[in-house]
Amino acid sequence: MAKLDDLFERIGERLRTTARSEIIYGETRVVDGRSIIPVAKLRYAFGAGAGETGVQKDGKDIEAGGGGGGGAAAITPVGFLVVMPYGQEFVPVKPAAKLLVAAGLIGLALGLALGRRR
Repeated sequence: MAKLDDLFERIGERLRTTARSEIIYGETRVVDGRSIIPVAKLRYAFGAGAGETGVQKDGKDIEAGGGGGGGAAAITPVGFLVVMPYGQEFVPVKPAAKLLVAAGLIGLALGLALGRRR
């Protein structure tokens, strides 16, 4: 059981040290007296397993076992917190899919409008 606990501890430590928004998006920036703080959604997933068994070979008891584990983290941008001397404001990041749909609709409208002029 100690081996499994150690495995979980190592996975957790690696995720704690590598899955931070500062690593992906950078540190807080100060521009024109405004602090710009990146905000991200962080998701973790990890698992591990181990097993041991006793077998006999040539009349001798032999213990065999194995284990493994892994983990993952996903960081998604959510927006930016802009702190100004007179207050703060949250600026959300627009998902790319919404922007693509909007650009497609604008392109379609322009195409229809220009096509009718001819």
